[in-house]
Parts: sequence; structure tokens; C-alpha cells
Amino acid sequence: RDAADDAVRSISDPPPPRELAARLSRLPPAPVTIEVPKAAAPSTFAEFVAIARLATTEEASCSVDVKGRLAIRAAQGFAMRVELAQVVVSSAPGLGVHRRFGGTDAVALLGDDSPFHKFSGAIEAVVASPDTRRFQVLRLDGTPIVVVESRLAAFSSGLEFESESISLVESDIATVRFTGKGEIVLLVDDALRAVTIGMGRDTRVRPDALVAYEGTVATSAATGVSPLALVLRGDGALLLA
Repeated sequence: RDAADDAVRSISDPPPPRELAARLSRLPPAPVTIEVPKAAAPSTFAEFVAIARLATTEEASCSVDVKGRLAIRAAQGFAMRVELAQVVVSSAPGLGVHRRFGGTDAVALLGDDSPFHKFSGAIEAVVASPDTRRFQVLRLDGTPIVVVESRLAAFSSGLEFESESISLVESDIATVRFTGKGEIVLLVDDALRAVTIGMGRDTRVRPDALVAYEGTVATSAATGVSPLALVLRGDGALLLA
């Protein structure tokens, strides 16, 4: 395994929060990149198909190509923001994914105006990122992680999730808590940065910079007027974009 695999394999066992932060800080722009030399540019349809199938491996259901598109090949289904999908080949039609509270589906769809659809069974798909953001794939090995919903692009159907929120003075931030093994795909503006959260200290964050966090962490709204409107306390690590 290379350093990228070790970094993306981060969320396992679980590692100490500072070790997790160190691993996440070394995340590459994408775990797998397809490089096609100009001299070997495909000239037939079959060659294009062969290159497309190199996008993912048995170890990973997702990869990001040199154009920033997300390739998904999964045997057990995947959920994604359907408006970003360019093509989906699946054994079953996609169904809307509802927010989930206490194990019960709510009326509201996950993703609000950009809803998620879950495609069951075998699926192949190509997903395009919004103009100002790119994809980052994280492989989860069991440790719970909380992700800001607006930063979520896709996730393995086998992951368990619960909808939550962070309460702030002006508005709440919708989040999703994932448990289990699988992959999630994040929407980020730039390279991710990891920060550890230590006991006895307040970590103040701009809400729009938060991507995800893990560990024993409590959140609250900051007092007073400040762009650092979110306070996190406890023991864990967070990802910032």
C-alpha cells in the first residue's frame, strides 16, 4: 500500500485523534487518478471503455479522473446527488433518500434542493463536480464521522446514517453521521486541512469552513459577533476546507 492508501484508510480501529489528523492532512487531491499519456490516446470506442474501467479497483468503488469527474462502480449500490450525475447504469431505478432521525425516515429529502437518490444493486456512474468545487473520496472503516450535509456528494449504500444538525445563532447546519464500512465523497473547495480538538480547549471555526469531524465532540454557537461562530469542544479531529 502506498501513503495515499494509508491516509484514506484513516478512519479505522480507531487511531488516536492526533494520528488521524496527521493522516488526513496528507490526503491527496483524490485517492486514484487516471493518467492517459498523449502518445497513448485511445482511438477506438473499445479503448475508451477499457480506460474508463480502470477508474476504480476492487478496493475502492470510487475514483476521480484527471478532469475531476467521479467514477463509481459498486456491486451493492450507491447514493448520490442526482443533479450532478452525467450517466448512471444500474440494475434498479434510483429512489429519493430521506433524512433519517432515530432510525426513521423523515418527509424531507437528504440534500434539500439537490436531493440524493439511492441506486440499489450493481451500479456504474459518472458524476460531475460543481464548477467551484472538487471531489474528495474518504474510505470509512467503522469509526463514526459527522459530515456537513452540503459538503456531501455521494456515499456507499451500505453505510448507516443519521441526520443531525449544529445549532448556531443565525441558522442551523444540517449534518449527517455515518457509521459502518464504505466510502463517502466530499465536495471541497481546496485541499482538506485537519485540526485536532483537545480536551480543555475551545476550537473556534468559521461554519462555512467545516467539512467533517470525528471523536467525542460537542458543538455550540459562539457568543458575541464573530465570523468564528462555531465552537467545538472535546477530543477528536476535524476537517476544514
